[in-house]
Amino acid sequence: HPSYLRVGGKLVFKIHSAHHFALDNGDDPAREKRQLDQLRASVKEAGLGEMLVGGGVMGGSVVGQDWPAAKLFDFTNTYMDLPKLEQKPEDYPFQELAKAIRQWNAQQAKSALPYVPFMAAGFNARPWRDKRPAFAFPTAAEFEAELRQIAADLDANPRFGLPLLGGGRQKLFTIYAWNEFGEGGIVAPTKGEGMTKLEAIERVFGRAPRDAKADR
Repeated sequence: HPSYLRVGGKLVFKIHSAHHFALDNGDDPAREKRQLDQLRASVKEAGLGEMLVGGGVMGGSVVGQDWPAAKLFDFTNTYMDLPKLEQKPEDYPFQELAKAIRQWNAQQAKSALPYVPFMAAGFNARPWRDKRPAFAFPTAAEFEAELRQIAADLDANPRFGLPLLGGGRQKLFTIYAWNEFGEGGIVAPTKGEGMTKLEAIERVFGRAPRDAKADR
C-alpha cells in the first residue's frame, strides 16, 4: 500500500511478540531465521525492497548481545505492558503507569538492538471485566507531559528509534493505543475529550507537511 510505513526507504515490519514467535518455532533460532529470511526474500522478489524487521518484547526485557533475538531482528519495541499491581475498586493514578513505562524505556539503553520506546494513552479495561489493574485516564496536562518526556528521551538516547543507512537513525516511538476503547488506551477523538490528545501530539511534535513524501 502506498501509505505503508517506510524508514530510510525500508519497509517496517514488527512481529508482535518475539517470545511467542520463538515458542511457535520450537524455540529454535535457526528455524526462526529461516522464516524471517523467507519473508525478506519474498518481499524483495515482489519488488518491494528491503525490510526492517522488529520483535516485540515486554517492558524492561533488554536484549543482550548473546540473545538469539539480537541476531534475528533489526530492532525491538513494546506494544504495551503494565506494572505488577493488584486490581482494586478505585483506579490507580495515571502517573503510576507512566512512571513504570519511563523506567522500562530507560533500561533499553543497554539493549543490543535499537529500541522504539512507547508511552500509554491510558489503561482501564474494566468494561471487559479484566482482572488487571485499572488506571485513571490521563489529564490533558499529564498526557502532554509524557509526550514531552518521550521527546526528550528520543533526543538523549541514541539507541531509540530505527537505524538508517550510514549510521544515522530515525527517531520514532509508539503510543498505546489509537482505539483500544475496551482497554482504555485511546488517542482517537471521543465525545468526551474531542481532539485533545491529537492537539497535544501536534503541539509537541508538529505536523508533517501535506505534500511530504515516503517516510512518515
